[in-house]
Amino acid sequence: MKKLALLVFVLLFLVACTKYARLYPVNDLASTTGVLKAKYIESGTGYGEITIVMPDGETLSGEYTTGHSIYIGFGNILSNVYGTEGSAFRTSTAPSFRLSGTSPGIATLYGDSGTMMQCEYFIGNRAGKGRGACKKNDGSLYRLEF
Repeated sequence: MKKLALLVFVLLFLVACTKYARLYPVNDLASTTGVLKAKYIESGTGYGEITIVMPDGETLSGEYTTGHSIYIGFGNILSNVYGTEGSAFRTSTAPSFRLSGTSPGIATLYGDSGTMMQCEYFIGNRAGKGRGACKKNDGSLYRLEF
């Protein structure tokens, strides 16, 4: 029984690993913070914790979820950063859309000083690399890369 427990612990340790993402400022509001670094836990489940320490010391903490379908409002933040051209953006009330070979995801973070950040992203199904966009409650916009 001890060997089984040890094996399970080792497998969980190997599966869950810490990764990093970068958030690049897109507008003047975001340029005051410079490039931000996000730390997230990759567990292979499509769900995990994410943290960003802002330059002023405020810690934003939250969760991300990657899935196969997304909510109706998905793409609003992406279109603020990348524009509305391309096959991913359209006028519709359809509940979801997908880019070939990717899975969509969202992240929501809250800070201990009242800052909130929402992110939308697409992650490649094979390479695990992704791109997206984030928006703070003050209107700051960031391009997300991981």
